[in-house]
Amino acid sequence: MKKRVISLALTVTIFGCPIVGAKALSDDYACIFVATDGNDSNNGTIDAPFATLERAKQEVRSIKNTVGAGKNGIMVMIRGGEYKLENSLKFTEADSGTAETPITYRNYMDEEVKFTGGMHIPGSAFKKANDERVKRIVDTSARDKIYSVNLHDLGVDKMPERALLGSSSDTAQLRRIYPEFANLLTRGSDYELFVDGVAMTPARYPNGEENMKIKEWTGLVTTGKSDEEIEAIKNIPEDKRQTFEVLPTDERSKNWTNAKDALVWGLFGQDWADATIPVKEVTDKGVIITKYLSHYGGREGAPFYIYNLIEELDSPGEYYLDKDSGILYFYPDGDISDMEINLSLMTDSAVSLNKCSYVNFKNLDFTVFRGRIFYLENA
Repeated sequence: MKKRVISLALTVTIFGCPIVGAKALSDDYACIFVATDGNDSNNGTIDAPFATLERAKQEVRSIKNTVGAGKNGIMVMIRGGEYKLENSLKFTEADSGTAETPITYRNYMDEEVKFTGGMHIPGSAFKKANDERVKRIVDTSARDKIYSVNLHDLGVDKMPERALLGSSSDTAQLRRIYPEFANLLTRGSDYELFVDGVAMTPARYPNGEENMKIKEWTGLVTTGKSDEEIEAIKNIPEDKRQTFEVLPTDERSKNWTNAKDALVWGLFGQDWADATIPVKEVTDKGVIITKYLSHYGGREGAPFYIYNLIEELDSPGEYYLDKDSGILYFYPDGDISDMEINLSLMTDSAVSLNKCSYVNFKNLDFTVFRGRIFYLENA
């Protein structure tokens, strides 16, 4: 009997929050409720919760100006479920609490709260693929193991851009030579496919952690160039401007002549300077020609691999997204219908705090984001 009474008490009050919610303030806390089945036109009580944290933030600001607001602060109680973010949750000085009255965003009771920056793709949406792209896969034994889904059919209007990973993928010199370079996503924020919480691998060659070695290298470099030399490079006509050419040490690259949107990652010029460079074309001799220069140039024997090409979708856990058609191809390792599949899309920070203080986040799960989770500036 005693345990039953305690349980009943917990359903009525949590951390001093009465279930009547935001409008009726307790001596301890003011409380606001958010739920996946809420509505932002509600009043924010547990029985009529808001739907978004944006609306809850507005209510926090209103309560802060209310005489007698909870002496220990404001609690934003988030009911269990998944909340999809498409834009950052931005907090400013107006959203701050104080040392005596902090503002806390947390789960309600022990309910599980998840914020996601991507999309869930049901395993049942994938079907066996047998189109012309699949027939380009070099390893013929892999072709009948590929599944696909059209993301346009799932409501994705614009395909996500790949990011150029690596510490030397974004340099001032490159941006000066190639104006369009400034519009590329660099040094992170690449989209990823997650299956049962594990990041999958973009279709690549070689598989695993193996690399190819550069056999031959030609091309300009940008490092150490004077302003005059940079201007001279800019003045070279597009059809004459050299980028580097890479001849892999095997013949496999001759199968990549139809590859589009492929990328090469490598330690091209220095062992400590990794970079990713988009591929312009692969010649019938298997020579890889890139769209941009390598900042530190290149050298024979430098390690690299090529990825984001369907021709090398030949290993369990690999995927390829065709931007033009919106079709996502995947090589599952097991029964795809039983898999939890997510694609990260959002590149902004999940939560951004600028000149904001005394705001707490507790027991919230942020997952499947391309960018930062928390970004703080003067906070």
